[in-house]
Amino acid sequence: MKKVFALLILAISFVGCELEDDERSSVPQLGPIEDVTMPARYKVDSVSKIVIRYRQPSTCHIFTGFYYERFSTTRTVAIQFNKLNRNNCEPLNEPPFETELNFEPQASGAYTFKFWTGFDEAGAETYITEEVVVP
Repeated sequence: MKKVFALLILAISFVGCELEDDERSSVPQLGPIEDVTMPARYKVDSVSKIVIRYRQPSTCHIFTGFYYERFSTTRTVAIQFNKLNRNNCEPLNEPPFETELNFEPQASGAYTFKFWTGFDEAGAETYITEEVVVP
């Protein structure tokens, strides 16, 4: 009987603390990169910081990191957001945010960075493309 009573109290406490559906659910989204500042020099096994500027689309978008895809020596990068499912989202018109992406090359050679900037009028993806050489 004590176990049933304890389970009942536990169940009631979970129901009482439950958040609204729109408060706890979110959808992952990719966001465009507005501008990039790349270091002038790179070194194998050394971390280089790439400065990335982006805009937060609304009050419901939360920056969660980077989409980062590696294919051979090409790196494709975009901003990752979680968009909260709320009805009171406000568009933001603020200056761009700055964040840093760490790049630590494991081998010398030429690397291509493709920073996703969104879509053009025809619906094709657009990128800022940067070539770097690691001696």
